[in-house]
Amino acid sequence: MNSLYFKFYVLTLLLVCSFLYSCGDRTETLSFKSCRVTYQQYSGGEHELYAGHYMTDEMELEAAQRKLALCLCEQYMLTKDTAIRNKIIELYNEKETYFTPSEEIIKTNNIDSIIRHRQDLFDTTIMID
Repeated sequence: MNSLYFKFYVLTLLLVCSFLYSCGDRTETLSFKSCRVTYQQYSGGEHELYAGHYMTDEMELEAAQRKLALCLCEQYMLTKDTAIRNKIIELYNEKETYFTPSEEIIKTNNIDSIIRHRQDLFDTTIMID
């Protein structure tokens, strides 16, 4: 009987450990061509920065998409690759919840305008009050 209890104990311990591991924060990756960006995804969907102020999974993803777009802009200026151009425009047109482009920047699919204003269009600063 002791052997049966030991097996049950080990199996239970393994299940609990694997559950806890799968529920923890994890690092995700976005990549396209030679650009690669990592970002956090939190076990509870958000991470408290300080009392009452949180960084959410969605904020992290949107910031990562913007960082990827900035990297792609740099690559596009070097290569003029059509696939990179299309991905930049796709990311530019992505609907976002937490980031909003400046009012002064005109909505356009003109890659030259996007490249010229890339620092403003893909800024990853989030103001948390």
